[in-house]
Amino acid sequence: MDETILGRYEMLQTGKIEDVPADLAILAEKAPVDNQYDTRLRVGRYWMGVSEMDTYSP
Repeated sequence: MDETILGRYEMLQTGKIEDVPADLAILAEKAPVDNQYDTRLRVGRYWMGVSEMDTYSP
């Protein structure tokens, strides 16, 4: 996998996976690829979701 693809994501939690609350995101996209049409992928312990761009922080 190209390193630039992995660079689009950030780890939001560290430590043991069993210590992370089920409702918290573990991994998320850092910024949109396309500001007009993109959404944000977030991944938790038992879930994944896509949300609108307004959840990106500058």
